[in-house]
Amino acid sequence: MSDSPSKKLKDQRDDLVSLARAGDAKARSDLFEAALPRIQQFLIPKMGSRLQRHTDLDDICQEIFIRGIKAIHSLAPDSGYRGFEALMLQHARWQVVDSARVEGRFEGESNIPGGLMTIPIDLDVDDGECLVIEREDVQWLHSLISRLPDDHARIVWLRLDGLKSDEIANLLSISPELVRKRHQRAVEKLRQLTT
Repeated sequence: MSDSPSKKLKDQRDDLVSLARAGDAKARSDLFEAALPRIQQFLIPKMGSRLQRHTDLDDICQEIFIRGIKAIHSLAPDSGYRGFEALMLQHARWQVVDSARVEGRFEGESNIPGGLMTIPIDLDVDDGECLVIEREDVQWLHSLISRLPDDHARIVWLRLDGLKSDEIANLLSISPELVRKRHQRAVEKLRQLTT
């Protein structure tokens, strides 16, 4: 007897969560597409009209997803899509509160914060030398990372999620030394691509 379409969809989404947890960029993108309608459905009634005028729903959804991906490792290892969705909705609640606070001080487009994103050169040193990328160039960064070999890109994504080399090694079932070597090679390649 074959599985029902809803069972197949559930299994596919559960698989996406596992792959996204392991740093698979395509799975993360597919997971965002799967979660987006539910996040929007949750946000629209929660945002007042004044907040909706001063914020972009797509930007908020992306911020929520980024927060959720960074926290995906807090889920139990056997958590599937339902657990991930609950995590997303918790981050959506927090994002609405954060957006409301920021909206209270909103002074126009020139007040929208920019800032910098950093990729540490040494995987386990937070305040050491790093590649610096302006947040506005995040799409550019995504395209650069997509040019890396998959095993190197996964390590960069997981590092951007805040994981240390031992945690990445455990997650990918490889040695911490191999994690460091792949990260070093990835950073060298990113340096070549950015100069």
